[in-house]
Order: sequence, then structure tokens, then C-alpha cells
Amino acid sequence: MKSYQHTFKRDFRKNLSFYISIGLLTMFTVFLSAVGFTDAIMITEDVSSLMDTCHVEDAQFLTALPLSEDDIANLEEKYQTRVEQDAYMDAEDGDKTFRFFHPMEKVNQYSLLEGEDVKTDNDILLDRDFANANELEIGDIYRIDGEDFHISGLAVRPDYLYSKKSESDPWVDKENFAMVQVTPEAYDKLREEHTWEETTYYSVEYEKESLSDDFRDTIYHDYSAYVYTAANANSRIQQPANAGKTITTEAFVLIPILVIVILLLVSIVIGRMLEREQKYVGTMTALGYRKREIGVHYMIYAMIPGVLGSVLGLILALLCGKGVAMYFVIDYQRINYNYYIRPVVAILCLLLPAVLFGLVAYWKTVRMLRRSVVSMLTERDDRKTKNRGMLKNSNMNFRSKFRIRELFSHMGRTLLVLFCLFLSSFLCLDGFAMRDMVDALVDQGAESASVYDYTYYLNHMDAENKYEGYHGITASFETTDNHAAITLTGIPEDSAFDDIAMKEGTFSSKGGYYISNAVSVERDLHKGDTLTIANTVTLEETEVKINGVVADNTQQVIYTSYENAKDVMGLDGDYYNIVYSNEKIDIDSDDLSYLSDNESMLDTFENAMTAFSSFINGMMFMGCLMSVISVYLIVNMLIEENKSSISMLKVLGYRDREINGIVLNVNHILVVLGFLLAVPACVSMLGGVSSAMVSVMHVVLEPTVKTSSVLICGVIILISYFFSLLLLRRKVSKIDMVVSLKGNRE
Repeated sequence: MKSYQHTFKRDFRKNLSFYISIGLLTMFTVFLSAVGFTDAIMITEDVSSLMDTCHVEDAQFLTALPLSEDDIANLEEKYQTRVEQDAYMDAEDGDKTFRFFHPMEKVNQYSLLEGEDVKTDNDILLDRDFANANELEIGDIYRIDGEDFHISGLAVRPDYLYSKKSESDPWVDKENFAMVQVTPEAYDKLREEHTWEETTYYSVEYEKESLSDDFRDTIYHDYSAYVYTAANANSRIQQPANAGKTITTEAFVLIPILVIVILLLVSIVIGRMLEREQKYVGTMTALGYRKREIGVHYMIYAMIPGVLGSVLGLILALLCGKGVAMYFVIDYQRINYNYYIRPVVAILCLLLPAVLFGLVAYWKTVRMLRRSVVSMLTERDDRKTKNRGMLKNSNMNFRSKFRIRELFSHMGRTLLVLFCLFLSSFLCLDGFAMRDMVDALVDQGAESASVYDYTYYLNHMDAENKYEGYHGITASFETTDNHAAITLTGIPEDSAFDDIAMKEGTFSSKGGYYISNAVSVERDLHKGDTLTIANTVTLEETEVKINGVVADNTQQVIYTSYENAKDVMGLDGDYYNIVYSNEKIDIDSDDLSYLSDNESMLDTFENAMTAFSSFINGMMFMGCLMSVISVYLIVNMLIEENKSSISMLKVLGYRDREINGIVLNVNHILVVLGFLLAVPACVSMLGGVSSAMVSVMHVVLEPTVKTSSVLICGVIILISYFFSLLLLRRKVSKIDMVVSLKGNRE
């Protein structure tokens, strides 16, 4: 194979654009793969490890009858659990809320991230996100409600990794909400010296999940439990726990598309090179070289950019991977993540590109070698001859004949080019479409969250009619099949809810059960279906028939009449815990749990989608990059393939401008067709993405593609195409007339 070895330097110089383009695409694909899967593993492992080490609760509950130490001990022994009373106080200081926690001994223990643990009454541990948002450092003296505290370190609680002030809040407020850890003595002292509102509840961790239902039955009947919130219904715990799953879903959407595009480009370029060198291949075959030897040569040729791209991609992942990972957990507390490329991920990223490229090249070579030696030496192609014959008697002008011949003489190559352009356009458009879906969710979120400007959530059931506005009731339930959290809301009669937007059916505040579209899509439920829900405390089941679907993509909720809700909740009196109004109402702070106003909801959803927006921006960037590189590579290949024709045209007196119009414009129709095919394909794919994401995020991203996004994406594709043509015009001008006189194709 010495003669073949001498060709590597020549091939590298002649096909430098191939090495650079495929190498860059491989580098970005390996980078995304390594970072994506490493981040998913890292976040899953580190979050799980912290939750296990700190004994995160499996549930929290409230009882009308307090639990004594003996009661707790008996429950722990009988049901193999850890039970502990949790407590915190909220100190309001201007716009900021500081939540002081009593240290836990058995459940929900805090983890020290930086600095030193609290030792004195004036020492505090802050959460890292609040400290960063307010530019605070360890050692600073910080004033809270008139009292100075020393920041000794940064810490995090496992049940507040998604650090919302209230579970009703749709997002975190890092700048204005802080979690504060103090010593037990300091907590008792602060409770005596201040009038801060204290909240207490019980947290439980199960050693045997199978005993959880019996435990819930006992605390209900023996201690009058009236609230039970499982961890999978607590977004503060559940969303960080699912972060790795979210990243994995996003990676499996993007990476396969990138891999397919690269493999197609490799196939096209290798196929073109084999056709250009078929006389050389035929000569080697005639001289006795085995097919395997020839196949290995071109296999190695294709593997080089795979190896180089993989190595560079892994290096980039090592240098920048952790920074990228932080975008995926930007809404969660920054714990001490242990970032490193897992050996399995590194091996796969290093080997797979080179192996796949090599196999494609070997397959293309074997296909070429199925032809007879004579046909390769004479460079005879029956398909070309046939197509020339078809156009022989045509009245078309020379330019049209040339373009048709180029498109149809190599149908396989044409289809591959079309498919490659289609995928590039698809990837570019997909990024814009995903952005449109998020924008639609944000625009619709505030509107669907409440039909009133202001919604006041009380922290208890109230029977006294002391607040103006429309009164309703709400309570948390769970589905019986997978214990997923779902909210049942009883709305007032003859209210604005009668005009709520619907996806299916007609809404009535006087009766019926209506699920949100988020529930409908995630659980595949529609009008006429039934859904069984259970009381989170008593586990009493209720089967409801769905009368319609509300156009609400952001909440897992069932709407029904006030009277229906009372029956399901087992309430005898006219209780309420929600007040709806279009005007501000003066609600006693002791009664108020959470205020939702539509004016601030837009910012709420925009902030909630921060991490996902980072993924979308990455999709848009990769789509644009893929379009530019693939189009350039394809047009460059077209010039290489038609060197002889270009040279002959020059001999015949055609000017460079005319030659550019004849040769370089062949793929105009493929670019346009590839993009037009990508539009409906993208719309169809978005439906699958929506279904996949709702199971992770519990919100519905409606398949949406704006006309403006289609136009912008189309412009990007065309600009990249014509920019490639512009760059390659110089290459056309450098082709010598002598090429045609040599009577071969290089």
C-alpha cells in the first residue's frame, strides 16, 4: 500500500475544506454529546447524593393533634420512618424575605457548601444563590430587620433546591428570597425577640415506601392529619430531581440529527472522491490490490476528521462543560457539582465518530468495487449515458441541459444532497420554532393562570365572609395510577370563569369537571373520559367524568363548581381559601399565603423558562452553523466534480461569470426544495417534542411556528448558500484549461 500512502498528503491538500468542515461539525457534536450526557449524569448523581446524605423528606404533613415525642417514636418504629417537626420563621425586610430554619437532626438536614458552620448566635449560613444575586461574600456583616449577622458560610437544604418562597409560586426569586440557617439556640432567641411569623409542620422519610399508605392512614385517623404533600408533588424537590432527565431528553432530540447530517456529508464527499479517483481505484484493483486494502485506505481517510474532531470536542467539553452545565440548573440552588467526563462517555465520544465515518467510507468503497475493472478504468457510467441520450433531442438550452444532467446523472448523490440540505434547514428551523413555542407559552401563561387580575390564596379554610371578591376553594389531590399531584379548584358561579378559553367542550361554573390542557396532553385525556383522583391524606378516591378541556398549558388542575368541590373535599360549610378580584383587596397578612397577579405573571414565566431558552439558543446556533458548513461543503464538492466541465467551458470561450451561472447554480432547486420539505417536517416533529416535554416540565409547549421564523430561517439558509457560492467563485477562476485537455477527472 506504499502508493496509497503517498496519496494522503495530496488528498489532504485537495480536500482541506472536507477535513475542516467535518472536523468542526464533529467537534461541536462531540462537545454537545459529552457535555449533555455528562451534565445529565452529574446533576442526577450529585442531586441524588445530596438528597440521600441530607435525608430529604418523602412527604410533609400537618395534624390537628400535635405529635408528642412518644408518638413520633412509635410511628418511626412501627412504619420504619424518620419523623421530625420542621419549623421556620419569615423575616420581612423591605422587598426581601429571610426564611430562618430551625436545624433538623433527622430529616432535611442542611449541607455546608462553603465557609464554616454556624457557632455563635450571630452566625448565619445563606444560600448561595441569594448571596451571589446580592453580591455578598463569606465574612460580610449583613443587617436583617435591624439586627447584624455574620455570614460564616453558604449552605443548602435538600427540600429547597428549587428555592421558591411558596409552593404556589411558579418561579424562584433569587434576589429577594433567602434561606438562612442558624444554631438551635439562635433560632429560639430570635423567636423570642421578634414577632416573625413561624410555620411548623412534620417531615417524614420512609425506609420502606410500601408502608407509606399505612402511615398516612394512621396519622389521619389517630392524629387528624389534614394536609399531606408527597415529595413528587413538591416542585422544590421534584424539579431538581428531574433536571437530569430534562437534559437527556433535550440531548436525544438534537444529537441524532447532527450525527445523521454529518454521516450524510461524509457519504457524499467520499462517494465523490471515489468517482473522481475511479480510474486510480481500477488500476490498483488490476494490479492485484485486494478490496479490503483499498477499502481500508478510504476508511482511514474518512476517520481522520472524526478523530481530530472528537479529540477537540472532548477538550472543549473538559474546559467549558461545567459552565454550560450551570445553564441547565440556573433556576436551582448551586450545589457543589462534581464535574468530570465519565469514562464511558469519553470512550463513546472518541470512538463512535471515527468508527461511523470509517464504516460509511468502507461501505461506499465496497459498492464502487462491485463494478468491473474495465468500467472503472474507462470511467464509463451507464446512468450518465442514458441521461445524455434522454436530453439529446431536447430543445432546452445548454444551461438547462447541464443542470438536469448534473441532477439526474447521479440520483443517489442528488437525493443525499437534498436530504442533507433538508436536515440542515430542519435543524435551523427547529431552533426558531422552539423559541416560538416558549414565547407562546409565556404569552398564554399569564392569561391562562387566572381569569382575574388578582388571585389571593389563603393559608387556611375560612368561613367568614370578610373579603370582597369571588370566593373559591382549592386543594391538592393525587392521581391513583402514579400518585402525581393535581389540584382541584372549585370556582364561583356566574363569574368570569364562564368565559374561560376552552380547547374542548363548553365551560359551566354550575357543574361538570374540566381539566387543563396540561393534564389533557400529559395523560392523554379528553372530553368524555374519566379520571380517578385521591385525597392526599385519607386516600379516599373520587372518579370524575371530564366535561371539557380548558386552554391552560401551565397548570395541572381540575376545574369544577364550588358545590362539586365541597363534596369531593368533604366540606359541610361554605368554606373558601381563594379570593378572585380585578381590584386589589386588603387581605390580612396573617391570612394570606400567596398573591398572584397577572401583571407580574409574564415576568414569572419568562424567568421560569431561562434554562430551556439556553437550550433553544444552542439549537438555533447549531442549526445556523450546520447550514453554513453543509452548504459550503456541498457546493465545494460540486466544483471539484465538475472541474473537467469547467475547464472545457473555458476552452470553448465561456467567461468565469457565465461558468458560475451554469455550474454553481445547479443546486438552487435542491436548496429551496430541502427548505420547503423541512417546514412541514418541523411542524410534525414539534408535536412529539411537546408530548415528551410535558412529562418532564408538566407544561404544554404548543407546536407553534411563526411565519417570521420561517422567513428568517429561509434567509439564513439562502445567505449561507450564496455566501458559499461567493467564496467558491475564486476556486472556479483558478481552474486551468489544461484539465480538460488531460482527459481525466481529478
